Amino acid sequence: MLLGTKVRRQFHVRALESPDDRSMGGPGKTSRGPQPRRSQSRPTSQPEGLTSCYTSNSIPSTTFHMAPQRELARAMKRLGDELKENDNVENDTFLYLRPVDDDDLLRWEAVLKGPNGSPYEGGLWHLNIKIPPTYPYAPPTIHFTTKIVHPNIDFDTGEICLSLLKDQWSPARTLQTTLAAIQWLLTDPNPDSPLNVDIAVLLRKGDTVGFESIVRYLAEEQRWEEGRNPVR
Repeated sequence: MLLGTKVRRQFHVRALESPDDRSMGGPGKTSRGPQPRRSQSRPTSQPEGLTSCYTSNSIPSTTFHMAPQRELARAMKRLGDELKENDNVENDTFLYLRPVDDDDLLRWEAVLKGPNGSPYEGGLWHLNIKIPPTYPYAPPTIHFTTKIVHPNIDFDTGEICLSLLKDQWSPARTLQTTLAAIQWLLTDPNPDSPLNVDIAVLLRKGDTVGFESIVRYLAEEQRWEEGRNPVR
């Protein structure tokens, strides 16, 4: 996906910034080469926030339509920096991570890779990412649009049961490290806090062979392809 020119992006961001923020500079120029570069970004240890789902009273409250201009400007600057850092970089975690539209940095998309050495290896899944105007002090909302079988992911809606996306969110996290945590979740399912009860039952009963067979079949059958993204 080709992004806008430097003039266009800086005009979009600077229009939202306060005078104090403008003195710090815009997010900078972004460019996309014809071939993706490869880098290593998969975490070597388990990220925090993977042990339990959120509860109904632990979801951070975020007012999307009344965010102060200063907070929105801060979010735009942060997202601009992340965009520049991740621009056209394919790695072991994702095929791509990018805004859906040049004119809206609060809507992103990604294609997650199945982790090597797991039943999900070789799979590709499209994710929809909605970012609040108070980012990075509030977490993004992320869900799978490609069907995936996992105890902590709703098969119908794509909702992810991951506490770091709720009450254990930290402003130090980025979209890239958040995707790495979601990928790690694929290798470390928690059947005691399920969104997919049927598949969780297999793990609780110790039927690892049955679980992995279903995962591998669906990972291949539902593998993401360009132009095949359902909206849900």
